[in-house]
Amino acid sequence: MSHHEIFALDLGTTKFCLATLHYPRPFEKPVIKKVVVPSGGMRRGMVCHMGEAQVALDALLGLAEKEFSCDVRQVHLGVAGSHLSSRIAEATLDLGGDTITSDDQRALGDKCARPHNPGNEILHNLPIHYRVDAREQVDCATGFSGDFLTGSSFMIEADKNYLKDLIRLCNVCGLTVKKLYAEPFASASVVVPHELKHQGVVVVDIGGGTTDGIAFKGGKPIKLFTVNVGGEIMTQDLMTCLRISSEDAHRVKHTIGLSYLSSQPVSPMTLKLRSGGSRRVTAEDVYKILSCRISELYQLIMDEMVSLEEKFSSGMILTGGGSELAFISEYLSKKHSVYVTKNHPTLPKLANQTPSPDDRTTTTTPFATVSGLLYLAWLDDQKTIKVSGRATHHFKSLFNWFKEIA
Repeated sequence: MSHHEIFALDLGTTKFCLATLHYPRPFEKPVIKKVVVPSGGMRRGMVCHMGEAQVALDALLGLAEKEFSCDVRQVHLGVAGSHLSSRIAEATLDLGGDTITSDDQRALGDKCARPHNPGNEILHNLPIHYRVDAREQVDCATGFSGDFLTGSSFMIEADKNYLKDLIRLCNVCGLTVKKLYAEPFASASVVVPHELKHQGVVVVDIGGGTTDGIAFKGGKPIKLFTVNVGGEIMTQDLMTCLRISSEDAHRVKHTIGLSYLSSQPVSPMTLKLRSGGSRRVTAEDVYKILSCRISELYQLIMDEMVSLEEKFSSGMILTGGGSELAFISEYLSKKHSVYVTKNHPTLPKLANQTPSPDDRTTTTTPFATVSGLLYLAWLDDQKTIKVSGRATHHFKSLFNWFKEIA
């Protein structure tokens, strides 16, 4: 598959997005071309009405084929929702004193790849570290000798039947699903520099219906979570309390937001009421409504972190459409004494680019997930080319499972 034929599909709560990497000229920095339609049949990051979701996906594909001037037949699909779970699995191989090979490490990873719940399917099996006998942990054990090799892997699992539903939805619309990815992991892959993952950081992707999070320590993921608070509930809060339209509520979020405690004053806005007339909306008005909701979101995130007993020296990185709430980073930093920043998704220089002063591809936070899906798909495409079709037992099993339900 050539690079311009990689398509990533994000079925979000508020929007469906299909994206591809487009190279204006050979070996130049690619741009992310994307098409978006309002979502259908979605609630809290998951399909809740197959018929409505199919209508929306058909509309997206029709728009994509016009914009991209090609047929879309295969997609790399993002998976979100509270059914996602993570854990750290450990397994041991008896080596008998032999020298460790890369095949031994792969075998150990396959041994870890057993779903914790028989109703789940493993989406990601990510090696964390290895230990040879009683020695210190290492990132790669190849070339060492020992009696026993113990490995730890970070596993991301999803509900198997829901994955079947997602794949069937795509199949009905004429699409083949090439691979599935957990959306929190995808977003983090293009939002956080490696050095921050090593120091310890929590990546928070605030979507329309849910907020996805993934925590890193020592450069490795250690916890994935989803909480059922997203940007749309903030919009609804403003619409209800201020009696304004959805369009005006979005304007208020992105212009005034949580500016009340900021040193940068934001002028009041005069908005039409749904019932007629108008009202003057101040920063204090908006703060009283949204600060409680954002503090609730922060507490839900912290509740997920309690079990880790880790120090995240790099704090929290926000992305996703909900992070466009004006002054949210400043509010969380002041109110909760934690370092918070907002990062735009950035694709590192891809291998087929020539060097240039600006060799990274960037886009806006609402498209962090689909950008991450594209990047992970591109990486897997490169691995396929290099390995010439070789796959681990885990990925062979997942591929065969796809074929069985297609």
